[in-house]
Amino acid sequence: MTHFVGPYVGTAQFTGTYNKDEYIYDPNNGYNTIFNCKTYTLNRMYVMLDNGLLFRVTKNFNIMMLAGVGYKIDTYKTEDNLTKASNYNNNPFPVNAFKFGLSFGYRF
Repeated sequence: MTHFVGPYVGTAQFTGTYNKDEYIYDPNNGYNTIFNCKTYTLNRMYVMLDNGLLFRVTKNFNIMMLAGVGYKIDTYKTEDNLTKASNYNNNPFPVNAFKFGLSFGYRF
């Protein structure tokens, strides 16, 4: 059995679309609705501390368990000035990311 501790820096990117309905008032016809499909990109960076165990069950078979805690930093980009959610990157607790992993491996 081997124990390991170390830093982890990772990145992820999420893209998608959302519908934004705009209402325009025309004095002659009343309200008109304009439907727009907008795109967004969320870039996320993780800075974590990994802690894990590596079990060598047999000469060629391994089991690894790991857990990490740390912080995530989000950067949100969109086509328009969509307001950010009230909890966007506003977590008062500095540790806001966690991961857990379990893997099985065979060594040739």
